[in-house]
Amino acid sequence: MKLLKFLFVFAIFSALSFGSSLKSFSADERLNIEDVIFAVYDIPSEKEGMNNLYIYLKIPYKFFRFIKDDNKFVADYEFSIEISDEKNNIHKNNVMQEKIVTSNFEDTNSDEKILLKEIKFEASPGKYNIRLVITDLDFRKSITQSKEITLKDFWKEKIGISDIIFYVEGDSSLNGGKNIIIPGPNIDVDYNSYLVINYYVFKSDLEKRIILNSKIIPKFKTKTPVHEENEEIYDKKNLTKREIKLIPELISVGPYVFRIEVSSEETKREREIEFSLLWENFPISALNINTAIERMKYILTEEEYEKISLMNQTEKKGFFIDFWKAFDIDTTMEKNEVMEEYFSRVNYADQNFSDPNNDGWESDRGRIWILYGKPDKVIKRHNLIPPYETWEYYNINKRYNFWDEFSIGIFKYKSEYDIRR
Repeated sequence: MKLLKFLFVFAIFSALSFGSSLKSFSADERLNIEDVIFAVYDIPSEKEGMNNLYIYLKIPYKFFRFIKDDNKFVADYEFSIEISDEKNNIHKNNVMQEKIVTSNFEDTNSDEKILLKEIKFEASPGKYNIRLVITDLDFRKSITQSKEITLKDFWKEKIGISDIIFYVEGDSSLNGGKNIIIPGPNIDVDYNSYLVINYYVFKSDLEKRIILNSKIIPKFKTKTPVHEENEEIYDKKNLTKREIKLIPELISVGPYVFRIEVSSEETKREREIEFSLLWENFPISALNINTAIERMKYILTEEEYEKISLMNQTEKKGFFIDFWKAFDIDTTMEKNEVMEEYFSRVNYADQNFSDPNNDGWESDRGRIWILYGKPDKVIKRHNLIPPYETWEYYNINKRYNFWDEFSIGIFKYKSEYDIRR
């Protein structure tokens, strides 16, 4: 166990050292399309026979190439959005120019400072291609991304449910207070923020009564809803906006299913979406101490675990604080980076490795992820029988193999080897 704890600490420190190093971006590293969040949503319109097509762009400042201009840093860009149908007929073409200006050099490499753009088009039901072109006006370089969307004929269907939008309520001190859209399915939200789920219920007949049932349930294990709504909608409007606000005290990390059903006397419509939730920057004061210690079993000795079982809640909290204080690499900071990294890995494991038998942190892949972090190399062969994964860690010279013996999505630890170089 002492060797395991040493390897864990070594892996944590390696990750933190790598992550905290300052990175300067060359011009060629900018304009990375993977940095761009480009989301499209189909929302019913109150205009008969039409739909509202919402397009959201979320781009971190590190994407842009800035030029120093006196005491400022400036980036000039053009955004072009073209909407065409199945026959390549162009229906809309919107060109926008944007000058991004900051006086802080650190902003030019920032993930947190972002440019947000929202564009709304009106279109009739049908299939469309949405083409985004982003052009650097200083360096005359462009990148392109396309998405396809089918707009439903809500007026023909009589009742319906729009696309579901996840967003974080905007902070007035950052990004102008705009709401931050999160396309999903992996939803990472700061613990001090609210996650909002937004959608619209549509009915063509203003006099029609609609019964709405919605619930958010964990994907695995208990099926007890963490949120549930059952009500009648009779507001004499074509569109009724619905919002669900999720706060960390009421919903834990992990995978969920959100189901919506609307029905009238003649018709029923359903919609379902899966998402995984991760609360970031989780404070010690908000932790359930029993749950937190349970999830530390991979780095506690048997003696420590047995000793804790005899403690009361106050003693457990004292042990927890003292344990992590020993790993605090910078006591001048309020947060303990090593502890945050550990529980961030626990959260990631719950988000990505949960199965019908175990929460993600209890799974074999979750255990290795928690101890050693993200693998340097992952080989996935899910199309074979049995499906398997191989993870390689160069800093500890290990290769781990996981098999899904019964092809049901449960990967078990199979073997490990030293990597030969």
